[in-house]
Amino acid sequence: MTEPASTEAEAADSTTIPLFPLGLVLFPGGQLPLKVFEQRYVEMTKSCLRNDSPFGVCLIRHGREVGEPADHETIGCSARITNWEMPHPGLFHLLCSGERVFRVSRTHIEHKSLIVGDVQWLDCKSNPEGTYELHDGQPGGYSWHDVIDTMAGLRHGKPVAAIKIPLVVVKLFSALNLITARAIGYAPMLTPGKVRELRHFDWGNEHHQSCFELDRKPNRWWWQPESKQNWNH
Repeated sequence: MTEPASTEAEAADSTTIPLFPLGLVLFPGGQLPLKVFEQRYVEMTKSCLRNDSPFGVCLIRHGREVGEPADHETIGCSARITNWEMPHPGLFHLLCSGERVFRVSRTHIEHKSLIVGDVQWLDCKSNPEGTYELHDGQPGGYSWHDVIDTMAGLRHGKPVAAIKIPLVVVKLFSALNLITARAIGYAPMLTPGKVRELRHFDWGNEHHQSCFELDRKPNRWWWQPESKQNWNH
């Protein structure tokens, strides 16, 4: 499982750490309790304690936490052991703290199926607070007239009728649609979350502030502000 490093700058700030794929996502500053009993992770724990070094936590994409090495996401977070105890030989109770975000560039399997990864650190300058949304390219958001005009354009000028449906009916239908989707296994189009999104007072938002605080530019903008025409790659 390999993935090339993104930039020379990221490659310069890199290291090799053992990886612990789990069915969860660890964030910097987050607390992670672990019960370690597999021999590969027992040895990893002893090495981390002996060298005061971190290990990496990545979300499992395919596979399980125990047994054969699992396929995992390439973005993860390093974890440092802050407290530990050994109730009996071969079992560790750990409390770990999330530290730095990384991207895995390549991995290899070591003794007893321990995954070791070459990683690049992706630290942000700050830890911003708040909620940010992607801009949809429509200043001020959309109105239902805009939606109807768009549909009419797709129908080559043929009239489009707007039918008013009571909100309680839409909410009920979306809830039943979600329940049915979970029961028979299909991807629902209309869900309670989508209804809340459609009723949001502003469908558009500005995200330059998040880029400034994170000191990162997205690989691709969903819209192109006039002053940022060169930020779309």
